[in-house]
This record gives sequence, C-alpha cells and structure tokens, in this order.
Amino acid sequence: MSSTQQRPLPDDWESWDLTKLESEIEGHNRAYWDEDSPTISDYDYDRLIERLRALAPDSSLLDHLGPSFVDVVGEVVTHAAPMLSLDKCYQEEGLLKWAEKFEGAVIMTPKIDGVACSLRYNERGELYLAATRGDGTHGESITPNVTQMASIPTKIPPQGVEVEVRGEVYLPLSAFASLTDRFSNPRNAAA
Repeated sequence: MSSTQQRPLPDDWESWDLTKLESEIEGHNRAYWDEDSPTISDYDYDRLIERLRALAPDSSLLDHLGPSFVDVVGEVVTHAAPMLSLDKCYQEEGLLKWAEKFEGAVIMTPKIDGVACSLRYNERGELYLAATRGDGTHGESITPNVTQMASIPTKIPPQGVEVEVRGEVYLPLSAFASLTDRFSNPRNAAA
C-alpha cells in the first residue's frame, strides 16, 4: 500500500483547458485503479468527470474510466449486456430533481462500496464464470477467487437457461480492521 496522501483540487481547476483536464483525470484514474493510491477524494474525482462531461461530452476518455487492464491476472471477459455504474449525487437538490422522473415511492439504500461482480450460471445451475465490471463492457474473470467465498453459491436450482446475477463483492469494516496494514480501504481489499 502506498502512503500517498489525498489532497484537494487546486483552486484553479475549473479553468483548466481540455488537455489539462483529461491528463489530470487519466493520472487520477491510474492512481486509483492501477496503483491503489488515490491522490484526491472520490468527490473531487467526480467533479473532474462532470467538468469533462460538460466541456467534451464526446471525449473518448469518458468511455475508458476504470481499470486499465494492464495487469490483468484473469481472462478478459466481454459482458453480455454492459455493466453500468450508478450515477452519484452529492446535493439534495439533484436527488429531488432525479426523483421527479418517477411515479410512486422511491426507495433508498446505503451504497456498498465494493467490486461490481457478474456471476453466470449455466442451464444446470452451475457457476461457470464470475467477472468484474471492469470498464462496463469488458471485465476480468475472477472465478477462482469467487468460488472460495462461502457466501456465493457455486450451484443454484437449475433454471433450464443461463442465469446472470449481478451484485457487489464487499468487505465489512469489521473484517477490514485486520488488513489496514496491507490495503488502503475496504474496497481495494475486497478487490
């Protein structure tokens, strides 16, 4: 684990040109995903991404956020349907505006910060593939790791068709307490 400290965005970040903004995002993306050493908060990273979306909604960088797959250990897997990430909201006003799109009740639950995972079971109900979300289109096979997790069934009742289950692999804070010397946060330990 790196001892890199997180720092706030500089005061002039909103005046950066597109080249500078994309370069900063690429660096922060690499620090978070590949080096396990984020140098800014998730909130500040999200602010940079929103700024890029406003300045250049067609930027190819927006399609390549997440792990770079430079050190992929498992096989690269193509998802049958994209695994999208949830949008974020930091202010009540934005949440209320989003909720206006729905009729009826909206249920909120705490977000679990883990690793998005796709589990694929064959028509006999046997787990044959577990993969990370990756960039949403391609993930990494983590099947051997997942089959070691007692909470994930390697067999479900046969459905006669392939079944995909998506969820989050996470580590409770109580389990993370003994790993703080090896990992910077519970999400990275779960990964």
